Amino acid sequence: MSKAVASGFVRWSVLVALAVACSPGSPVAPAPRVSPASASTHAARASRAIVLGSAHACALMDDGTVRCWGLGRFGQLGSKAPYRARPEAIAGLAGVTHLAAGSSHACAVLADRTVRCWGQNAHGQLGDGTREQRDTPVPVRGLGAVVGISAGAAHTCALLADGSLRCWGDDGHGQLGDAGTNDAVVSPVTVAALGPMTSVSAGASHTCARNAAGESWCWGDNRSHAIDASAAPRHAVPVRVDSAKGAAEIVAGASLTCVRDERGTVSCWGAPAGSSPAFLRLGAPSSGPSPKLEKVVQLAVGTALGDETMHADYLGGRFTHDACGVLDDGRVSCLSQTGATQATDLAEPARPRIISGIERARRVAIGAQHACAETQSGDVFCWGANGHGELGTGIADYVPLPSRVPALANVVALALGATHACAIRQGGTVACWGDDAQGQLGPHAPAAPSVPNAVLGLDGVVELAAGDYHTCARTRSGAVTCWGLDNAGQTGAPVRRAAESLGALHVVSGVNAATRIFAAGTRSCAEVAGAMLCWGVDGFTGNVTDDAHLPKPVPSLGALHEVSLGGRHGCGLTADATLACWGENNTGQLGTSPPWGRREERPVVVPALSRLASVSAGFGHTCVRGEDGRATCFGDRTFGELGVQPATGLPTPIPTLHGVRRIVAGNYATCALVADGTLRCFGLNGAGVLGDGTFVDRGVPTPVSGLSGVEDVVLGGTHACARLGDGTVACWGSNVAGQVGAPVPPPGPVRVAL
Repeated sequence: MSKAVASGFVRWSVLVALAVACSPGSPVAPAPRVSPASASTHAARASRAIVLGSAHACALMDDGTVRCWGLGRFGQLGSKAPYRARPEAIAGLAGVTHLAAGSSHACAVLADRTVRCWGQNAHGQLGDGTREQRDTPVPVRGLGAVVGISAGAAHTCALLADGSLRCWGDDGHGQLGDAGTNDAVVSPVTVAALGPMTSVSAGASHTCARNAAGESWCWGDNRSHAIDASAAPRHAVPVRVDSAKGAAEIVAGASLTCVRDERGTVSCWGAPAGSSPAFLRLGAPSSGPSPKLEKVVQLAVGTALGDETMHADYLGGRFTHDACGVLDDGRVSCLSQTGATQATDLAEPARPRIISGIERARRVAIGAQHACAETQSGDVFCWGANGHGELGTGIADYVPLPSRVPALANVVALALGATHACAIRQGGTVACWGDDAQGQLGPHAPAAPSVPNAVLGLDGVVELAAGDYHTCARTRSGAVTCWGLDNAGQTGAPVRRAAESLGALHVVSGVNAATRIFAAGTRSCAEVAGAMLCWGVDGFTGNVTDDAHLPKPVPSLGALHEVSLGGRHGCGLTADATLACWGENNTGQLGTSPPWGRREERPVVVPALSRLASVSAGFGHTCVRGEDGRATCFGDRTFGELGVQPATGLPTPIPTLHGVRRIVAGNYATCALVADGTLRCFGLNGAGVLGDGTFVDRGVPTPVSGLSGVEDVVLGGTHACARLGDGTVACWGSNVAGQVGAPVPPPGPVRVAL
């Protein structure tokens, strides 16, 4: 983060996968019979099956191609895209007959009965003999003719034509069924002691299979009694599940197992999310079958754990059900602790909208999924996510409209982290609110973290800078004090002692008479006598060593008049208006000529650039504004974030931008404020952050729809905000948590146009 602008780097939380069974008798899940009145006729004709990961989804189309959407940090979308709000086809993947999705990976069976997998591979779940992440499908070796596939959280199982099973990936709970407990099996192994099977279903950490006689077998994690009622925490080899005898279908979920009988009635056992690990049954005959889960023809089981609201925009809904079934009339019904909800249409991209109730704003800042504005009168208004009390309203719950932060007045500066905020009040005291799990609020009197709390022992503060989960303050004397998460030395406390002092204030050693401070991610910097001192990971060396907390000078940089810290690099403007950058250079973000990949510990001067007025470092690219109002970007060009076509990654002036007053580089997008008070944005648009009313990526500057009189712009990972000349604020992009100031629809399934 920064003093007034959040870094905008997308923060993803990992959920547990929803598992979907696959049977060779039904090469793909049967298409639900949906009427035009209840869903898109195009979607009903085009897709044959949809599978769900923890934060992504994929659809198998009638033509044998696959389209994915959601979060793609690990390559699970089959591309380099970090997120997509709309389905996009995986290039080069065709002739698919079966499809399965794990937590952050996916696999497909092709018409020639071979398998391709892509996505996260930390446990070998792609089966390619490595643990390397893949953003394009790779073949699984040594399987033979495959007729069915199923993916768990971090493992995958294939059903072969001869009825045998092969599994690979995480075996920490015995879910591969080979009597092992290895957490990374990178090639397929045979499931032990099983005769021919007709279907297989991989849950989060256990697996089940069924044979032609209607007998079911399960193995793996049994801590939630998802397999049986025994005290055994795991079954490393298959055990027969007598209670499932005669089932027409068995499906393993996150922490429970469900079966469907021939009449279409569903019963489940295990412990759904949020319940205690006791052997329980949902909709069991003894208590009467659930009316919502009768006449089921296809069953899907799973429970998403964690903060689903972070992913709802990308997935097309919040997945909070324990079991769902396609009914014989084509409708979908779910067995859930929260009850059934009616499907709605997926929202269109949020165009810029004026935030109600905010006047005379002088500064806007963005967090992970919330935003705040500081007004001329010293008040603070916040809106968006509030699960950690980010809005300062006194309750950690959804607030539909922007609210003034109570008990906070005379604010002169504001800084937002990922899920917390801090403000300097007139007189130099500091108050913080929001997430305090890592000590982000500093030492404070016992009080609710969802209201501003004075940081005890800190006064005379003139500047704040916030990273993701830490904050630094500069006092009138030039001393620098930091607090919060210190897993990389970013607060100036020894890393090995960080856990002992969560929330404590740390005076950064060796930093005296600082004139400016900076923070982003997990690093911090201070300017002292014209030199730049940095500490924490990627502050300079990028290595988390025992001395990572000690400030180190960035060598040969000299005096700076502007500094910007990006994803894993930093840049500064020197006294002669040239640019020097240091850190990671894997995409050319330092402005050097290829080959790229070498990390530069010493700043390198970009020779092609001079007479510069400002610099902005994004996640993997950098942009500068010249004194002549022209803009130049360089580095990662994957999504068009450099604003020129074709892009080489080298510094290239953007020919269609003139009179640039400000340029901001974000994660994978860039926005420029031009002389007429309008905005031009370009790059990744998977969440509508470009503000043009579409989800289409743009490789050249594109006007932000209906916005004029802009004075400033802040660009987050999936949303953006602008301060207008009349003191109002407008926001656009993802509104999953209300961060663009619009009410959030109630949780529930939505229709996704394929």
